[in-house]
Amino acid sequence: MKMRAHRLNVAALSLWLLASPSHAQISMPWPGPGGVAGKLNCTGGSQTTSGPNTILTFSSNSTLICTGSGTLTYLIIGAGNNGGAGVLSNSNGGGGGAGQFLTGTATLFPGSFPVVVGASAGASSSLNSVGTAIGGGVGGTAQGAGGTGASGGGGSAGGGVGGAGGTASAGNPGGTGSGANGTAGGGGGSNGVGTNGSSVGGNGGTGTISSITGSAITYACGGGGAAPTTITVGAGGCASAGAGSNSGVGGSATANSGSGGGGGYSQVGFTGGAFGSGVVIVSFPT
Repeated sequence: MKMRAHRLNVAALSLWLLASPSHAQISMPWPGPGGVAGKLNCTGGSQTTSGPNTILTFSSNSTLICTGSGTLTYLIIGAGNNGGAGVLSNSNGGGGGAGQFLTGTATLFPGSFPVVVGASAGASSSLNSVGTAIGGGVGGTAQGAGGTGASGGGGSAGGGVGGAGGTASAGNPGGTGSGANGTAGGGGGSNGVGTNGSSVGGNGGTGTISSITGSAITYACGGGGAAPTTITVGAGGCASAGAGSNSGVGGSATANSGSGGGGGYSQVGFTGGAFGSGVVIVSFPT
């Protein structure tokens, strides 16, 4: 009789656990911020929405925190690089190369994912376990070659010498400087080569358009090459890249664009334009 009573008590306890609200909460998959059990929900960065999607933009180092599981779209842009400085009296700086443009989809599960945003010239950006976008090459200076990178920097020019365009590993090469004209090459862009210096400064390579935020934005463009005073400078590959100069400091790139700065004019103290830092953006259904 005692053993039978014990079995009845265990059965009653099991029924109570199954019927209790606390048991129901424990047995359900954890609902994310959106309140839908099992659905991917992430937080971090600056949050906006576009249509049915939530967009998180990271302009500096942070952490992407996700609950649930599902597929998101990502855009990772490495930092561009500075334009070359005009350190000699007869040497125009090349345009800075663009950072890598990396996009795709990934399936994520609950967890925390470190985000690194390239904040120095030529630095990489990354989303942990998803991908890394490397930075661009620096613009050439002192009649030298452009630096290597995702897209290469443009070659410097002057004194009858034209520097070689920087080579590319995940974008496009920079343009070569012209010794005869004293014009520098443009930095390579994610979607186009930097043009060579000629009768005008070399233009920066074109960038790549993304609509991940809901608006079409061009990222990762090359900076323009510098030129002598009476000659037209090289333009940046898009609005976020710096133009070269024929009278002073090169034009700076826009922050979080991954674009290159413009080359500086050939006088001591005229630096190349500053790089555009990287960015990491993710989008997923709200």
